[in-house]
Amino acid sequence: PASSFAARVKRRMSRHRIQKELEGNEDRRPEGYEPFHGDLAQFGAELLDWIERDTQIVNLHWVSRFVDYPSVLPELARRVPIVWTLHDMNTFTGGCHYDDGCGRYTEGCGRCPQLASNRDSDPSSLVWQRKKALFSGISGERLHFVTPSRWLGQELRASGILPESMPISVIPYGLDTETFSPIDSRQARQRLGLPSGKKAVLFVAESVENRRKGFGELQGALAHLSETEDLVLLSLGKGEPALEVGIEHHHLGFVTDDDQLATVYSAADVFAMPSQEDNLPATVLESLACGTPVAAFDTGGLPDMVRPGVTGALAPLGDLGAFASNLRTILDQDSALREG
Repeated sequence: PASSFAARVKRRMSRHRIQKELEGNEDRRPEGYEPFHGDLAQFGAELLDWIERDTQIVNLHWVSRFVDYPSVLPELARRVPIVWTLHDMNTFTGGCHYDDGCGRYTEGCGRCPQLASNRDSDPSSLVWQRKKALFSGISGERLHFVTPSRWLGQELRASGILPESMPISVIPYGLDTETFSPIDSRQARQRLGLPSGKKAVLFVAESVENRRKGFGELQGALAHLSETEDLVLLSLGKGEPALEVGIEHHHLGFVTDDDQLATVYSAADVFAMPSQEDNLPATVLESLACGTPVAAFDTGGLPDMVRPGVTGALAPLGDLGAFASNLRTILDQDSALREG
């Protein structure tokens, strides 16, 4: 970004405007949610100066706090076609990245639970209305949305924020299956210094404090299995989750090396994915590519990946008994599912 005094002042004023819009609401936000991001960014129209003039297409991904919708998107779409790959719901909500079942984004937001708001014209409503007005002015020939899961595509269309003519395509994520491929589980556990001869359940989340990832639900399911002999929980992520169920637990920290990740997936007998709402989590694809079956809730994009009885099992959302039963079934039939 430009470093001139005028540019710095302009960015400071933009930051103040963004903070002012959420003033009073951010402090009241309930714990356990992702950050709340609107449609504004401190850089304003500066981003347009960074786009090379011979650019033939722009592919947007996760743009929060980077792309200023009002000052960038209309002009960018005029200059060059845009493909926008969504990775969560933020583009079509009033600021949340996942709505936690709220559904108000289909009605223009307002009274946002994630802002602890009881006002119809709260910041979420203002952001949603600005987005709708902006998208209505961009042609479907200049902007094409891509969602990795069928679920996210359906939610985007249901939001009513886009003109009916705006195209949406579903293109799942790809994966390097040379890196993410099966390793003998005994060898994998030996490399990681993990005990052999035990049934291992794996949980992965960047942060267990994000309640959407469902670690609390996993604990509830594991409580149904606490009498199971030789059961061990493996976990990956920032910060060691406090396991309140009396089973052996090995936290392997935050791992970014793909070869190491493939080793961890291969060391597990089942990958537990208790997310309450999710797009097309790459961790599930990685686990399946390593031959490790997945137990998940039937929500979001998870049914796009998990084939019940073939590569794992799906439980009704919130049914901890069914989730535990699926874990037990997979642990009992692990070798058959790995072959599947």
